Amino acid sequence: MSVLSVPNVMRRMHAHIRLLLLLTLLVRGGMYLGYPLQVKLDDIQAFHASLINQVVEGDLLIGNLRYPTGYALVMAPAAAIARHLGAFEERFLLLVQVTLCACIPFLLYDTVRRHHSRRVALIVALAALLDVFGLQWAHLYYPVWMVAFCIVLAIWIMNRSLHFSGASLATGLCAAGGVLGIATLGRFNLAPVVLVTGALLLLVKAIPFRQRFLAFASLGAGCLTVLLGYLIAIHIPSTGTLRVNCIGGSNLILSVRGGGGGGGGGGAPPPNPPPAPPFWRAGQTTNDRGKKGT
Repeated sequence: MSVLSVPNVMRRMHAHIRLLLLLTLLVRGGMYLGYPLQVKLDDIQAFHASLINQVVEGDLLIGNLRYPTGYALVMAPAAAIARHLGAFEERFLLLVQVTLCACIPFLLYDTVRRHHSRRVALIVALAALLDVFGLQWAHLYYPVWMVAFCIVLAIWIMNRSLHFSGASLATGLCAAGGVLGIATLGRFNLAPVVLVTGALLLLVKAIPFRQRFLAFASLGAGCLTVLLGYLIAIHIPSTGTLRVNCIGGSNLILSVRGGGGGGGGGGAPPPNPPPAPPFWRAGQTTNDRGKKGT
């Protein structure tokens, strides 16, 4: 598409889409350019950055399902590209986050307009676009924005797929389930929400029960495929256990008693493996890391 055809494309867009595009460029673009880079990361963000770095280095054994490991897996490809951008490394990662997060209002608009008026859809989209917390989270190394994006994307896929039947319906709902599985890896306590979402499909009376059951089964299959794949490929090799929380039972008792050193404990627990070097060390900027050759 040539540059000269861009105005024609804009004219063919609905006025609401043009408004959303303009506001997205002004609000998201303005925050991206003006939001200060973090000179020092807090402990949680440093932990997330360390997991990303570990995946980029080729080590996928990043922990159990309980922690937000999905964020590291999603951001690792972008981080691998960002490593070659020098001083723009951190800005590129933030650009990826901001761009994906900026898709949420458009996905909501398209979903809502299919069941209500365009005016209602615009109100919902504007509420999401101008959400103060949503604007801030995209600039931090937290999985909150990713979870929100995955949930909205899954709902959009589900809404589109329910208009089909047979293999097309199953494929679409399986893809939506996979996206919800990624969201669950970002926040494992989201699992009950995924279960409720699947159960609600059985209550959609606009389609026959056979299609509803197929949608329910396909959504569950997609989500379970992601979670079981992570459990088998990463969780068990990382932890050596099936427990979601690796601190429990006798391990918890030993830790409370000071590693089992007294009172007849069963001996000290095995030492923890050394943590991977963080992507951005505390107190350093991206440029500092490049200068020190780390």
